[in-house]
Amino acid sequence: MMKDLAITDAGVVDKFFSEKLEPVLQRFDDINPPLFYLVTSRDKLKELLKAGWTDPRFYYNRAADSVQYSSAINLTTEGMADDVLLPAVYDDTVTPEKKRQALTGLVHAAETGVAQSVSGRSMAIAQLAFVDFIYEQTIKPMNMNRQTEWFGIGLSGVLSSRYISQLTGVSLDQFLVNMTTDDPRNPIRSTTIDLLHPTPQSDMRPQAAPAYADAYRRKAARVIVNWIKSAGDDAIPKTITALKQNPPADGETLVKQVKEASGVDLLEEAKPGR
Repeated sequence: MMKDLAITDAGVVDKFFSEKLEPVLQRFDDINPPLFYLVTSRDKLKELLKAGWTDPRFYYNRAADSVQYSSAINLTTEGMADDVLLPAVYDDTVTPEKKRQALTGLVHAAETGVAQSVSGRSMAIAQLAFVDFIYEQTIKPMNMNRQTEWFGIGLSGVLSSRYISQLTGVSLDQFLVNMTTDDPRNPIRSTTIDLLHPTPQSDMRPQAAPAYADAYRRKAARVIVNWIKSAGDDAIPKTITALKQNPPADGETLVKQVKEASGVDLLEEAKPGR
């Protein structure tokens, strides 16, 4: 991190880990939701609800004369978690052994689901912490504007993925593919984005702004990935230092300074069609 971000004071990085990253992750490590299992038949559960028993996870549909329920587990890192009552519903026709197997499977699935949810959310929160750190130490001093901020957005995303990969052992390629590949649900393709002259938000329909921002981030990250592959890791701190010393006023000036510092021209990469 110190090499990539051209940081000379190790205390800055140590402070980030001890005061920002570790406390956040500790909250996830402390998550232990109280899970309870309601083991009953479908008919008995229906009788309970019809008799007036209530729980937010269970709903009796009178029109269909059936019971609907949720097995989702919502995690919280703030304060004590509420009790979670999970349905372990069986048919009266099955054998006791089948009932035991079903309950065992439910418990295993619930515990696995909690672990996976903690893992995924803590990884996402940790990456956001890295993004904030990179922004404060590197991007903010560049005084970037609407035409130049794509470089900082892409760099923060790519480098934060690198650090999360090193912490977790998850493949960096996996992170980068997810970050740079278009979301099939997004009607705006990243290849249509002009990073040097982005569309003003005031010119967009409000409902299109989130889709544009997503495509914009993906293209910015893709340009940075390709830039690092071509220029090499040593170009990162060299370019950061140059941009801090002389913040670019517009997109064309940015790519010119990046080329001078790293030897790689990003002009065509940043244009629409790429």
